[in-house]
Amino acid sequence: MNQPELIYVEVIKVYDENKTKFTPIDIENIKTIVSLSNSVTELNGIFLDAFTKIMEDGKIDMNDSIHFMTFIHEVVRLFNDYTTNQNFKISLSSETVLQFLYFIIKSILVLTLDDEQERVAISMLDASVKLIQITVLPIAKCKCNRGCFSFNH
Repeated sequence: MNQPELIYVEVIKVYDENKTKFTPIDIENIKTIVSLSNSVTELNGIFLDAFTKIMEDGKIDMNDSIHFMTFIHEVVRLFNDYTTNQNFKISLSSETVLQFLYFIIKSILVLTLDDEQERVAISMLDASVKLIQITVLPIAKCKCNRGCFSFNH
């Protein structure tokens, strides 16, 4: 992490992969929440707790999947709390929060891990986000040609 130019290049790569998933209003709303001192303190606590648990055994593997899920769930909960309980009303969809979180976590993983550990961690991140989407987003969004849960015998 002592090469700021490399950090910038790697984060921009992750940003470029994800930038179309955010509207300018989404970005402004995220900035508003993240700039609150309480939310910064809470986010730091969630990040620190999650990464301490993830790295507790010195490696990232499938045993850490519960920590990824808990981490993502806690950040989504925090954003939900801030969008519903503040004096001002900010509208952020669950998708936007998950995409923001994905961008942040993937940037951290790309910057701190190498090779196989990075690949495994990003795979767990992808899976965790997909599982959280299933539990957070309404099933009505399912766009299946047949019933969402139907199958052929």
